[in-house]
Amino acid sequence: MIKVNQVVSRTEAGKLRGADIVGICLGDPVTTGRRVVDVDTFTALQEMAGVRTSLYVDASMGYSSEEVVATVESLRPDYFEFTAVDAAKEPQVDEQLDLLGRLAVPKIANGFFVMKDDVSFLGSRAHLDRLVAAGVEYFQVETESLLDPGFRISAPHGERLAALFADYPCLVADVCTTPPVLPEFGQVGTYFNLGNGRVPNYDHSDRQTPLSGIVRIIRSLPVG
Repeated sequence: MIKVNQVVSRTEAGKLRGADIVGICLGDPVTTGRRVVDVDTFTALQEMAGVRTSLYVDASMGYSSEEVVATVESLRPDYFEFTAVDAAKEPQVDEQLDLLGRLAVPKIANGFFVMKDDVSFLGSRAHLDRLVAAGVEYFQVETESLLDPGFRISAPHGERLAALFADYPCLVADVCTTPPVLPEFGQVGTYFNLGNGRVPNYDHSDRQTPLSGIVRIIRSLPVG
């Protein structure tokens, strides 16, 4: 499975028909500088892509929780995507879970990282269980790295991560780009943040992949 995020143009959407999920962010590009679109553009991209879509609502929209619910009901994406609140921030977690419980569509949670010097995600199973109970079907996890010798996570932590992938459906982005798609560590797929590195991402990551590279990866995969 391949998910491509931050799609903002019909050209991009058309070239990504081979992806499994296309992620589109609602927001104000002037105030955020991010790759976000307005409501009308979301609908146009949804039609052009012809694959499953996820909707992320950026804070620059200024929506209340009621407006988020109404927008999801109106635009009817396949998934609602959000950045998970830090598990230690209990009041904000409860508020986020309340919102998720009001949304009828499946969810994708982003904002998870596993670095060489920070593997706290490996101890977050209780929080992940709560998110699953709230309808989360996929977790986006950025790693540093399962492959590259210069960034490789230790073998014991790699084993713990593989065990976590076996229990939770994770889409993984790795710092290593050769090979461009990770070998199987038990994850359900990979994801890319579309961009040229000149604008900030929507999910606190600093990695972006140009459209040409993503299209090349998709076309290289075996059909079926």
